[in-house]
Amino acid sequence: MFFLCRWPLDAPLRVSLPPDANAYERKLFEKALRAWEAVVSGLHFEVVEGSAPVRLRFRETGPEGASTAVDCEVATPLAAGDPLDARLVSAQIDLRREERDPWGKPVELAESQLLGGVTHELGHALGLQGHANSGKSVMVRETSSVEKIGEKLNDEKKPKPLQEPAMQALYSLPSGTVIERRRLAPGATRQIDEIAQRARAQGAVRVKVRVGDRAAAVRWGPGPDLVYFLKEPAKILDKHLEFGEALTIP
Repeated sequence: MFFLCRWPLDAPLRVSLPPDANAYERKLFEKALRAWEAVVSGLHFEVVEGSAPVRLRFRETGPEGASTAVDCEVATPLAAGDPLDARLVSAQIDLRREERDPWGKPVELAESQLLGGVTHELGHALGLQGHANSGKSVMVRETSSVEKIGEKLNDEKKPKPLQEPAMQALYSLPSGTVIERRRLAPGATRQIDEIAQRARAQGAVRVKVRVGDRAAAVRWGPGPDLVYFLKEPAKILDKHLEFGEALTIP
């Protein structure tokens, strides 16, 4: 089952900024939030302190570049033909203040780089888990294009609004809208059915799905035996990869 997942818009979406962000960084983050509010009708961010469903944090270690992890919660059981009860419930955006030059020396990000980067990551947090292949979207993979959009958003005299039809399309449909249902071969889901059975025996009624460019994770609970992974989810959707070949059980 392939489906869309987004945040509900019946209340402000709470977001917490990095507690160590300075005044100019907070100003850039606010610009990114306002830019997305202008794209999605009914979207309103509420900046709060401490924990929140959407969290922005700076990190000094780990892989280069920014990253975002987003969880979609789905109610179970899934009866055939019933509307899918799914919604985004959590997003963690990890940001870097600097990048390394070809010699490994840290170089602080320019305003346009930081603004473009956080705007891009907020796009993932709002539900666009892939990257645009081309166009003027901030959701392209090329960092130079993202930086140029950040520069335009940061123009004090005449900031240029985001052009994001994919995000507008996502939020024009109910969360849980099913794109496609695909029948699998007999026995193909035996291992993941066993995971679901163990989880239900422990009282689980919801499952969390996390999808990225290279992999997806379906987690029924906190235990290491209550999760499975799928590689290259886009290739599965495009029928370039079979479910069984993509499935990984820890």
